[in-house]
Amino acid sequence: MATLKQEAKQTNKFQWIFFAVIIPILFAITLALVISTVAGINPFQKAQEIGSQLPIISSFVTDPEEEENEKEIAGYEAKINDQEASIANLEAEISAKDEEIENLQEQITRYEQSIKSLEEQSLKEDEAISKLSTSFSEMEATNAADILVDMNHELAVKVLIDMPGDIRGEVLAAMDSEEAAIFSNALYQNN
Repeated sequence: MATLKQEAKQTNKFQWIFFAVIIPILFAITLALVISTVAGINPFQKAQEIGSQLPIISSFVTDPEEEENEKEIAGYEAKINDQEASIANLEAEISAKDEEIENLQEQITRYEQSIKSLEEQSLKEDEAISKLSTSFSEMEATNAADILVDMNHELAVKVLIDMPGDIRGEVLAAMDSEEAAIFSNALYQNN
């Protein structure tokens, strides 16, 4: 029996606290919310603004400006990531172009060396032809004609081209008419 009386007293205390304190507080909060809404004030926004300024509560309450700032920061970070990816792609393109330029420069160097080699070879050939032409010019026309007919045809034509005109005429006159005609046609085509 004693326990029933103690339980009833504890229940009565709880009911008294509930009816005397909690319900009037809830009623007052509801009434304040209705009045502030009718007055044109958003009580939740005001509570958030005030809560964000209080030191301890501000860690629990998010400020709308902070949310906007965080969204802006996230947008900027996304832009930065996109731009970094774009930069990486462009750097890869630059590397590929640099490699291509290097390969082309090596190719140019090889071609220049080939041209130089061909020019040197051509110069040596021109000197050799000039010496041969001088030698054949100093020979008798019949001997020069016999030798030229037996030589490589292209070389013989080059030697004839390098000879002075009057000596070339004497050498061609000393050749057989068919051979002279072949050499004359070749001389005509090379000029």
